[in-house]
Amino acid sequence: MPSKSPRKSPTPAPAAEPFIRLSIRVQPKASRNRVRIAPDGSVRVFVMAPPADGAANRAVCELLAGAFSIPKSAVRIDKGDQSREKVIKLTGLTPEAVESRLKSIENSST
Repeated sequence: MPSKSPRKSPTPAPAAEPFIRLSIRVQPKASRNRVRIAPDGSVRVFVMAPPADGAANRAVCELLAGAFSIPKSAVRIDKGDQSREKVIKLTGLTPEAVESRLKSIENSST
């Protein structure tokens, strides 16, 4: 009978990277690309790209990546792929970092 080898303890799973989901409203075919905070506190994203063949969605992801200083791969549309109302997943950011950046966007747009 073969001897039993000692059981190895399982390798712990890597810690999940922080993320936040952000609800936005998109305005395609705008006069310029920008992120704005509406008076009601909602996030509005204006992109020059038309809403055809995913061009506006790609532009939204690129614009938000730049606004939050994260890679484009860290921005994903979770819900609303074919709607103006979208939920965006921002990976690598804490809620505090997003809130801080949104406040600076709000202050720069007034």
